[in-house]
Amino acid sequence: MRLGTLVIALALTAPVATAGKATLEISTTADRASDRVMGTRAAVFRACFQKEMNRNPSLREHASRLELHVSVDKGNPHVPVFDEKASVNDDNVKSCVALTIKRLTFPKTATELDYTLTFTP
Repeated sequence: MRLGTLVIALALTAPVATAGKATLEISTTADRASDRVMGTRAAVFRACFQKEMNRNPSLREHASRLELHVSVDKGNPHVPVFDEKASVNDDNVKSCVALTIKRLTFPKTATELDYTLTFTP
């Protein structure tokens, strides 16, 4: 298995009272093709966190980690399962990430994928 990391730091239009831009690091043991699929939506994952960080000041205090497992059937992902040890306990962030993943199409060879999304305010 290969461990890959992709770091994304993009500026998005945010509400007037912003806390600055968050960065996102995606870590995985998945194959490169699956990494590329997740990487295409990295800005959306980051926006999920940024939106809630702007609403909830406690998310600005430290880096937040979201670990998830995705089962894939013929390229179509099932709803991701989030690890209970994750430091992101915000249901809005989890819902946004889950909805984004559900809309992705993975390679047909992908079956079980594990990702760690680390958001840094």
